Amino acid sequence: MSRPESELRAVVERLNSTAQRLLKAMQQGTTYSASELAELLGQTKPKAVGAVGWLIANDLARETGGETRRSYVSLADKGNALAKSGGLLEGRIVQRLKGAKSLTVQELRERFPDDKEELNPTLGTMKRGDIIRFEKGGKVVLGDNS
Repeated sequence: MSRPESELRAVVERLNSTAQRLLKAMQQGTTYSASELAELLGQTKPKAVGAVGWLIANDLARETGGETRRSYVSLADKGNALAKSGGLLEGRIVQRLKGAKSLTVQELRERFPDDKEELNPTLGTMKRGDIIRFEKGGKVVLGDNS
């Protein structure tokens, strides 16, 4: 994993779970109001504003001025870099498994050659969180918490 991506991983891992979900839901180039952020999260405005606070404090989002007195938020450079790369390895694995239903560890290595050093530890963490399961024949499938 490249140094900038490992630094981003460390930043994202420090976020609370609501801020992590919000970061995954936000799109590059889109500006959001507090109401829109709450809708993205399926939470109240105060929860959404709290999550945005985490993202802003970690330079993943920025406040942008609107033409009215309302505040708007969009992804900052770090957040855009994360979105552009396809997100963290865990998210990319889940997306691949959603499309393929199951893959072997070898197939995952082939699909993520730039992440080969991080793949096994990431799979272990995902298994402990029941995001993935290992089945007969070395197949990796989505777990109950994916």
